[in-house]
Amino acid sequence: MKKNILFVIFLFFFSIIFNQVFANTKCDYKSNNIKDFSSHKNLKYLEVEFENNREWIVNSLKIGIGNFRFIPENYKRNFNGKIKVHYKNNNVCVHKARIRFSGDMKDHVDIDLAKNKISQSVDVKLLEGNILGITNFKLLLKKTRGEDEIFISELFKNLGYLAPRTYLTKVKINNQEIEMLFQEKNRKELLELNKRRETVILEGDERFIFLASQNVPLDNRSNHEAGLVPLLKAGFKTMLAKQKNSNLILRNQNLEIMSINALSNLNKIYLKYMNNFDKNSNQLESYRFYTLDNELLGFQNKKNILFLDIYNLIIMASSDGHSLMPSNRQFYWNSFEHFFEPVSYDGNFKINNNQNNLIEPLSRYFFDTFDAFEKIIENLDVVKLNQSINDNGQKQSLQKTREKVINLKENVDILKIKFINKKEKKLFLEDHGQASLKDYLKNTKKIGNDIQVIKINKDNEFEACSDFQSCEIITLSKEELRNLLRAELVVKNKPYQFVGKIHADKGLINDLNFKFKKYKNSNILHDDNIKILINEDLNEIDIFQSKDDAKIIFLNGNLENTKINFNGVKNTDSLVTINKFNTIDVNGLTGCLSVINAKVNNLKLTSNNANCEDSINLINTTGFIDEIIIKNSISDGLDIDFSTLKINSIEIENSNNDCADFSFGNYEIKKISLKNCGDKGISVGEKSLLKSSFASINNSNIGVASKDSSSVYVDNIRMNIVETCLAAYNKKQEFHGGLIKIKNLNCSKFSKLTSEDKMSKILVNKKELQSALTTIKNIN
Repeated sequence: MKKNILFVIFLFFFSIIFNQVFANTKCDYKSNNIKDFSSHKNLKYLEVEFENNREWIVNSLKIGIGNFRFIPENYKRNFNGKIKVHYKNNNVCVHKARIRFSGDMKDHVDIDLAKNKISQSVDVKLLEGNILGITNFKLLLKKTRGEDEIFISELFKNLGYLAPRTYLTKVKINNQEIEMLFQEKNRKELLELNKRRETVILEGDERFIFLASQNVPLDNRSNHEAGLVPLLKAGFKTMLAKQKNSNLILRNQNLEIMSINALSNLNKIYLKYMNNFDKNSNQLESYRFYTLDNELLGFQNKKNILFLDIYNLIIMASSDGHSLMPSNRQFYWNSFEHFFEPVSYDGNFKINNNQNNLIEPLSRYFFDTFDAFEKIIENLDVVKLNQSINDNGQKQSLQKTREKVINLKENVDILKIKFINKKEKKLFLEDHGQASLKDYLKNTKKIGNDIQVIKINKDNEFEACSDFQSCEIITLSKEELRNLLRAELVVKNKPYQFVGKIHADKGLINDLNFKFKKYKNSNILHDDNIKILINEDLNEIDIFQSKDDAKIIFLNGNLENTKINFNGVKNTDSLVTINKFNTIDVNGLTGCLSVINAKVNNLKLTSNNANCEDSINLINTTGFIDEIIIKNSISDGLDIDFSTLKINSIEIENSNNDCADFSFGNYEIKKISLKNCGDKGISVGEKSLLKSSFASINNSNIGVASKDSSSVYVDNIRMNIVETCLAAYNKKQEFHGGLIKIKNLNCSKFSKLTSEDKMSKILVNKKELQSALTTIKNIN
């Protein structure tokens, strides 16, 4: 019978194949306003097409009529296809893509045999170009997420949490039009949009959870009646974490250490979950109502723990806690603040008629979260929240949004009463070492005898273990380690699971090995080889580096009417380059002097003889800087990321790489003077805006570069001895081209006046540069 149904439907969809024509339209970003391609409001609909539509349809039918509860991995293979994007400006963009089925359970596919229709969730990786600045995303059936997915996502973003851009979008797929949720995946685009430098991205590894229950047939019995719950419990006791962006380790040795240490720490926290979720629980599906320990995720820092607790509280008050299940958890390793920052994922949010379950373990500070949430609601801009919800395609009245906020608050009040009335306090095991590993190995054998576990011993050697007594030292190549961290290493049909550094030391690994000092309301963190002299009367700080690559960080707080002078170790070797040092350290730092997450006013910064990737690095900094003076940098002089700054004056001389690099921000600079820049004088990238009244650049490879959706506006600019005066181009897939507008340009002694790709534009006096060549002085 199944074969007959399959054959009839196959004939129907086979006829569709001949009507499928792949469009060859390409975006003309240069001739249109770039904003037309970056806002969801300007998107009409998407089309999903496949090179081999027959194979895709057959695969979909097998999923839909298959006699299983959980979708086997072999049905989630990638298909070649294209995503056609229709914008309201009548532009149509076509992107090559890899597309696969998305979802663990049957709710991600609908088959209507009577109407010959298939609807399903898909996972998309664009091979070229981007949609709204996104290259990896899911198109989800609306029913697979709760009705408040967009509401809670926007609320989280409003409160400073990491949540994916989520839009309600019209989609044409399988020859039918439906509304779907377009949701970006947790990648560096998500981090960068939220002013986070890319470090380690982690998530729960689900590989072994469903192995024991894979053969339970799909019938009318509940999970409990079918005997599924004990099998799932066994599966959850084999679950650890994995690194999503393990390619990071290929860049730098310190990033490899960061990756291993972050994953080792998170695995210790997962091991604690494994040991505790089924103890003293009156919940049948106990693995669903227990989560990871916020005190460990927050590294025992009260500020970070409260941040995590508020996140958990909002999820408890807006859903059944689905996204708190460790299998659904995703994290960003915040190396600057040193904790695992949650990324909202798979929330299934529905505020009305919520069960309001308290999901343990609860931290010692959990009661404080109720007052904190109260303040959040008091200060919430509901009008702004409602506007963002509507901009993302969820048409919702302001009154409806106000009602949702009230209902959310009522749910929190119910949780508060439950917390107060809770009499029993759970006892949590603290064994993260050998005993946990022994239990974990036993649990994996119940799932599959072929599973191999790799740990790192006290001598920093990799050991492969088939059981607790049988471990052997092995050597892994970079590629094998990368695959191991992302949970994709398979040797001779045996899957390998990375546990990490869980030898005798039971504590979490702490890479933030800095000395600590307070300056007013800012924290100063520094290496041993840094000497600090503070003159509080003059508000002046002198910093002396006694060893190459030693670093100092000003973290959080306010820096006002302060002058900071960095003095590096003078290197007498004229041939030394940045390759002698690590360009980035184990905490993700690149600057000898860094200012991070700070507000500044009338700040003055100087640097001399710095020998790090960046002499001065400003990250997520806002306010006014009077002057920046940098001399003799072994690599970049100034690097500013994720910031909004007004700067009176910048003077940089002798940088072996870029003199001034601006990314992910808005920068207004009165005067810039640059001399002897090894590569670029002014480099502006990653969706930044730079405005300057005057710029002077002498002796540089490229005078001014604008790339990756950035814009540069300069009133007057003088350049002398440059290979290329002005360059505008696209470099990274998630962005478009660059724009340069100059009112008055004087460029002398150059080899090439401009370098401009098809996605970019350069103008002088509001004219295309090529038509203004006669106004430019060229002395060779």
